[in-house]
Amino acid sequence: MKVRDFMSTHVFTVSPETPLREVNQIFQRYGTNSVLVEKKPGKIMGIVTYSDLIHKIFPTYDEAMTNESIWLEPNIIEDHISELISRPARDVMHEKVITVPAEMYAIRAGALMNARHIKQVPVVENGIRIGLLSYKDLAWGFML
Repeated sequence: MKVRDFMSTHVFTVSPETPLREVNQIFQRYGTNSVLVEKKPGKIMGIVTYSDLIHKIFPTYDEAMTNESIWLEPNIIEDHISELISRPARDVMHEKVITVPAEMYAIRAGALMNARHIKQVPVVENGIRIGLLSYKDLAWGFML
């Protein structure tokens, strides 16, 4: 079975200038874990994942352990979040997006995703995005 047999053709996209507040609204409203950043329809510039936002919002363990003001002054995190959500998607997107061709074997795409620790990959045909493949797509497809 090929990637084409498993992929979703409903893909959420934003422009590079879309504020992260709007990206987060897409995540919350539609229960998706990623949005593709495209300047022109079908031409992928990057990807923003829900995990990217979480990692940008919260301090790392080392930051939290060495900067006690994070715990004592909650407004520091609130100010950080306020600044973050007004930034454009291009500021946090991954530019090196791993894609897979629609004709790749689905099991190979799953192995690639597993090896790279990624949960979804855009599906391309002739350099144009035609879909998105996620672990969920693969699990449902193989188990039905």
